Amino acid sequence: MYEDEDVDETRAWGIMLSDVIRHVAQALEREQGGEERKIIAEIKNSLLEELDSPTSKVSGRFRD
Repeated sequence: MYEDEDVDETRAWGIMLSDVIRHVAQALEREQGGEERKIIAEIKNSLLEELDSPTSKVSGRFRD
């Protein structure tokens, strides 16, 4: 994704994914109540569990 730039791509992906998690947590807080920090913690726990023990296989490729 950052072939022509001097960017640590793994760090960039971490930043992008954390931004998505924060947006989702804010939306859930507005729609369902709760506290953003607690929602983030729950999403993070779910993410780590899924990475350790996937519920399904990944198929396809990221890009050609």
